[in-house]
Amino acid sequence: MTTKPLIDTIDCVSFYVPDIEAGLAFYRERLGHTLVWRSESAAGLSIPNSDAEVVLQNERPGQEIDFKVPSADEAAERFVDPGGSMIVPPFEIQIGRAAVVEDPWGNRFVLLDSSKGALITDAAGRILGNEPKEESYTQLQMIWPEHMLKSPPGLGVPDGYHLRTYQPGDETGFYKVMELAGWPGWHNEKLKPWKARIVPESWYMLIHEESGDIIATAMGLHDHSDHHPFGGELGWVAGDPAHTGKGLGMAICAAVTARLMEAGYRNIHLYTEHWRLAAIKTYLKLGYAPFLYQPEMHDRWGGCL
Repeated sequence: MTTKPLIDTIDCVSFYVPDIEAGLAFYRERLGHTLVWRSESAAGLSIPNSDAEVVLQNERPGQEIDFKVPSADEAAERFVDPGGSMIVPPFEIQIGRAAVVEDPWGNRFVLLDSSKGALITDAAGRILGNEPKEESYTQLQMIWPEHMLKSPPGLGVPDGYHLRTYQPGDETGFYKVMELAGWPGWHNEKLKPWKARIVPESWYMLIHEESGDIIATAMGLHDHSDHHPFGGELGWVAGDPAHTGKGLGMAICAAVTARLMEAGYRNIHLYTEHWRLAAIKTYLKLGYAPFLYQPEMHDRWGGCL
């Protein structure tokens, strides 16, 4: 009988640094790894083409490898059964449970799960809480009101930036912006199914004129569903946190919305999360309205508005 592997994936490799800011200056500023989250005593940085992270922490000298498992309690028990040692029994961590174990040859590491949900962070990487479990979670939706279908939003692009649609070769800049916005792990294969749904001339990029960098992006997507027959979706809105506060999100969302209207879509909508308050504020200001498609949406929107 084939034994199911204990470990699902590598969660992170952790390094001790006495000063988190000095560690970030080295790994983020000099080596180019993007900040994903941070707390007073630790910071997580992305590893391109991987869901694993480099974690810098100032509490425990030494290196540490953390492996992701479905259940830390069950994995720790299974690890001990054939001769491994339990160094620290399962305990609570922010994303779930963890245990410290050691194999018969003295190799020590952490087994952890994400039973409490992945971290939610703001644009600066500060931890806000945990994402709800996928099986019990439904995204918020917003719709473009029918009475505004003949009133496309204005395009106000700030000085020093210009708006254009996708050009071949933009993928690298797009992946960078997605990572900076908190969605690491994009690559050509992940992009492929989304590209197939993009409405012609509706994948927009905002360009910083001085550097030539893509600093914001959004897509107009064909998104048919029972709630949105022949629906057009404003999707994958993302921006570089270094350029926040300039109305760039408003500009690029307006461009996609106007293009969907021009393409003949009448069920224009978007999906968002209750913790993305800055994005929700932008969508409301632009003209989108909450879509109360389930009874509990009244209460959930009440916590956002």
